Formats: sequence, structure tokens, C-alpha cells
Amino acid sequence: MEGVRYTEDKGQLVKLEILNEIILRVEFTYINKKTIKDVEGFDSEENNQKLQDFIERIKVKLGVLEGLEREKETTKILYEKLTKIPFIFDATFYEEKQSNDARMSVDLDNLLKPTIDLIFGNIMKLVDNKSESSSKPKDLNKCPLNDSQIVELSAKRFVTGDKPRKAIVQVKPFFDET
Repeated sequence: MEGVRYTEDKGQLVKLEILNEIILRVEFTYINKKTIKDVEGFDSEENNQKLQDFIERIKVKLGVLEGLEREKETTKILYEKLTKIPFIFDATFYEEKQSNDARMSVDLDNLLKPTIDLIFGNIMKLVDNKSESSSKPKDLNKCPLNDSQIVELSAKRFVTGDKPRKAIVQVKPFFDET
């Protein structure tokens, strides 16, 4: 994936960094504390392409935001900060029965695609939700995207015949004030 750098921290964190644009951080935590290297197919060419497609869709969405009425102070501040937001996908996979030889796989279609609407749907709500009682820009630290927003998504098991687990995905944007 050209322009993307992978880093790994303590075997638990894969960081996809698109230099000078946006940062995506994908963090996986397991009940049995398996490391990211134990995730079946995560580094496969197919999954890399899915991540690249996801990144491109985010860039397209940012382009749409840039096309909004930039003279409006709230939108201008929001767009400038959006280009620096790290998005964290914190996926916890719950196994119905633990096994030492249990293999895990990440269904990136289910993990990433529904999250786009969650992220940008709320961003657009923030832009569109103009306060009639005040002309001051909204406090972007009170963006409706917060830790309490949780989406339950399906996560496929590698073991044939096992029931899918649930992935709890938290979208936790925060703003870089530096």
C-alpha cells in the first residue's frame, strides 16, 4: 500500500499512517490475549486492498467536506481539524468457548464499511446542526462522535462450523491541538 506505513506496538496494535493526511489506528484485543500476528489473513493481499479502499473512501468524504461552504466558521474549523483526526477501531472478539488452537480471522468488510456512515454521518450532523441561539463556533471537543457510540458487527471465525462472534467497535475521534 503506497504511502502507508505499518507499525506494531507490543503485538497488539497495527497503525496505518497515511502521511500528512489522516491516521487510522486498528487495535484488536482478545480474551485469550492473542497477538495481531495470530489473526488469520490480516496481512493478506485481499485485506490490504480492503484497507486501501477504505482509506480512499475516507479521502473522498473529506473532499466532499472541503466543498462545503468554507466561509462558515464552524465548517472551516471542522474541516481543518478533520484532516488530523485519528480514527480508532477497537474490536474485541468474544469467543463462545476458549481453545488453545482457536484461529481467528478479521472480516474487514463488516468491520470497516459500516463505520464510514457512523463517522461521517455524525460529522455531517455536527456541520448541519447550526445553533440559532449563538453565532459562536461549536465546541468541537463535544463532537457527537464519542466513546459511548458502539456498533456491534459480525466477526467470522476461521474454524468451520463455529458461530460468528460479535465485534464491538468503538469510534473514538480526538482532535490534535498541536
